[in-house]
Amino acid sequence: MIASGQKGSIYKNISDAPVIVWDYANKKPIFQLKGLQIDAKMLSFSPDDKYLAAYGGNNMLVIWDCRDGTAIHTRVFEFPLSVISWGQMFTVKNEKHPSYIFVMSNN
Repeated sequence: MIASGQKGSIYKNISDAPVIVWDYANKKPIFQLKGLQIDAKMLSFSPDDKYLAAYGGNNMLVIWDCRDGTAIHTRVFEFPLSVISWGQMFTVKNEKHPSYIFVMSNN
């Protein structure tokens, strides 16, 4: 998979900035994910590629499940973020449901 972040339309009064997840081998879209406004500033896949985090111009962070395209977490921040990144994944306690480290920072 590969993900691309879009800008909102400058021609219509719609500032939705979808994130498109692509099947790289077939060069076809799998999901068009909604939730960001203005533009998609940062995208990051989890280490196992099960989740995609995206941050947009509306200071919204959305994490989607890449298996079905559902949003599993959303949050609006008061200040703009400068970094989003997945860290280490832990499967020691439960291999079926691993734990993830997710890092965010702002200036």
